[in-house]
Amino acid sequence: MNIKRILGLLLAVITVYSAQTQASRFTHVDLLYTEKIDGLIIPIGVANMRKIIGVLTVSLFGKSSKSNPRPVGKYSYQGQLYTLEQLAHIEADLGFNDELDAVRSKIIDDFMEISQPFKEDIHAFKSIVLRIIDEWVIAQNLESSIIAEWCLVTMEEEVDYFRRRLSTMGELYQFVYDVTWFLRNFVGNCTGAVQNYFVTINRPDLYEKFITYIRS
Repeated sequence: MNIKRILGLLLAVITVYSAQTQASRFTHVDLLYTEKIDGLIIPIGVANMRKIIGVLTVSLFGKSSKSNPRPVGKYSYQGQLYTLEQLAHIEADLGFNDELDAVRSKIIDDFMEISQPFKEDIHAFKSIVLRIIDEWVIAQNLESSIIAEWCLVTMEEEVDYFRRRLSTMGELYQFVYDVTWFLRNFVGNCTGAVQNYFVTINRPDLYEKFITYIRS
């Protein structure tokens, strides 16, 4: 059986698995320290986090449509599009290879680009955000997560940092997954900032729907 046949069968299995496991294993928790920061977050900060969450979720699990309800990934490997979740399973089954490593580098570059506005937004109150992260990882039993460590890394250090700390697709998937659901929990606690954001864009009617979604 050739490699493309193996990957085709693997993709079918992973697609079913992904549909069953895409729901977060994390639960929404009240983060007390967000009270200290809620009033400091301007509408553009909420907009940035909303965009980051959307982009990272597509990277992790793909994007579906009415014409194609099965989620489609955004990263090309062996002539097919895969999600980060699928690529982590492929690497676990087939082992490391240069093409997968090139895809990993591409995902890291994309992550650094999309997450940079968040790091810039929190720069002025980084110490509070780090406390919020500590509160979150303890509540989710994720003391091994490197989110807090990453927030301390400068833009100039990020490339070397990611190459060193996230050397496999599995490690990269776990990190992006953690960041995505931390941001969801973070935004879900900053209700004042979120409400102000929707008022600013003249869509206050979307506030309740968004909060319900982001906390799910």
